[in-house]
Amino acid sequence: MAFVALTANMTLKTLNSKLLEFYGHPAAQRTTSSRLASLAVDCVVSCQTRTATEEATSQYKQVRRYTVP
Repeated sequence: MAFVALTANMTLKTLNSKLLEFYGHPAAQRTTSSRLASLAVDCVVSCQTRTATEEATSQYKQVRRYTVP
């Protein structure tokens, strides 16, 4: 299971960077947006992640769970 806390102004680049941080990937903070996306997918697949949980940090707490096909 992967867990990422979301913020109101989070971009896709930031989301992918946070995913890479979760997996402990060394390139999480120093690569391009497209490379971050590719690396994030690689981490999800190679770690055989089956569920991703996102938590929105706002006045209303929202937690979403996704099952990876």
